[in-house]
Amino acid sequence: MTDIAMFREGSREPNRTDPPKEHELRRDLAAAYRLAALFGWDDLIATHFSVRLPSAPGEPEAFLLNQYGILFEEITASSLVKVDVEGDILSDSDEPVNKAGFVVHSAVHQARPDAGCVMHLHTEDGVAVSALDEGLLPLNQTAMIVAGRVSVHEYEGVAVDLGERERLVADLGDNDLMFLRNHGTLAVGATVAEAFSRMYTLEKACTFQVKTLGMGRPCRMPDPAVVDKMKAGPRRNEQSAAYARNYVWPALLRKLDRLCPDYRN
Repeated sequence: MTDIAMFREGSREPNRTDPPKEHELRRDLAAAYRLAALFGWDDLIATHFSVRLPSAPGEPEAFLLNQYGILFEEITASSLVKVDVEGDILSDSDEPVNKAGFVVHSAVHQARPDAGCVMHLHTEDGVAVSALDEGLLPLNQTAMIVAGRVSVHEYEGVAVDLGERERLVADLGDNDLMFLRNHGTLAVGATVAEAFSRMYTLEKACTFQVKTLGMGRPCRMPDPAVVDKMKAGPRRNEQSAAYARNYVWPALLRKLDRLCPDYRN
């Protein structure tokens, strides 16, 4: 039985009628950055995670983004910068942000109202698998969990061309995971918890694939009917999202509270 199958739907589902407060979003986004550093997903000061802030009808949308030049292991809730959809700073802060790095994120946030959080990574295994013609193979259960839910966007150079936004979101479609070909990985979620959990699954599947193919031995591929079965289930995404919010994310926050509680500052 998989971890998701063990989840008892509704057992710990929080009241989601009220949108999260800004301080909660800051805490969760800072936590995602710290966890990425702990898991070895960071790339010096490159890559970004962003969160959409709640706004009243008619108000311009605002997002949280990391300061430019800050290591993931240094990010705190208060160090995150509020920006508009173009990456221009809205808060009373002189801290810089990488506007060019927000191009990918702003495209997804604008096109997908459900994209509360967008994560982008350049991990060794994620980039390696992104460069394969066949992409992610169903070599393990983790890969099959996301089978059929991973899009691919072809490489167009450093993502600074605003014209790439339309093509990128068209390639992403309704999926919540994507390979940026020859570049890295991307995950989308309504919450930080969901985006992080999806990214973890994709990155884990990539690592398993790299290690499996690196053994230089014949691979046992699963029965195609089993792969199709894993793809089935229209409510799987909903269940995995609740599993991430109610079980995975609280456990990860407890880990950070033990190791580096200053992320909340």
